[in-house]
Amino acid sequence: MTTKKELQKLLEKLKKGKISKNKITALITKFGEEQFKEARGEVEKYLESKDDMERYSALSTLVFEWGVQEIRPKIEKMMFLDPDTDLRMTAVACLGSLARCTKDLRAIKLLLKIFMNPKEDWSVRNSAYDAILHIMCVPYNKRPAIKEGLLSKKEIDFKLLKDLGKKILKQKSRLKSSRTGGRIVTTIRDKLRRWRK
Repeated sequence: MTTKKELQKLLEKLKKGKISKNKITALITKFGEEQFKEARGEVEKYLESKDDMERYSALSTLVFEWGVQEIRPKIEKMMFLDPDTDLRMTAVACLGSLARCTKDLRAIKLLLKIFMNPKEDWSVRNSAYDAILHIMCVPYNKRPAIKEGLLSKKEIDFKLLKDLGKKILKQKSRLKSSRTGGRIVTTIRDKLRRWRK
């Protein structure tokens, strides 16, 4: 275990650019493992790094180690736009972790978009489904096992997804922009119907 004083010195070196490129990822991870939250501002900067591993370490540290809710907008952006498949998958898992057992319909709507996107990599889509189950507080023993390839129709709880679509539609109908919300839910409902066949 590293002392707080040593971690502070490492943070100052990082800020001044005195940490070699190949050691930044390990240092970000160390800050997370040591719960050295004083490094949060510096770690957040690495969410914008061009290096995939630096973005991954920053994201994992901020969410899985520190539970930082405030970066959720960045996570939502990464889920759709990050060029790295593993990072999109991790961002999806991060959203599921931050919204665990909240039944957050906004998060579920975003995850449904990913899950229903046939152009997205299977690993990201499976992660989106698992994140939905995480948000809905479905116990681990009731979830499909992680595997390669897209989940089969038998492994997907279509009733849950349909019920969530209805809740999103009901929520959207209370808002002024119900047309857009209705279109999204109708699209999800139609895709689920086609997929089940």
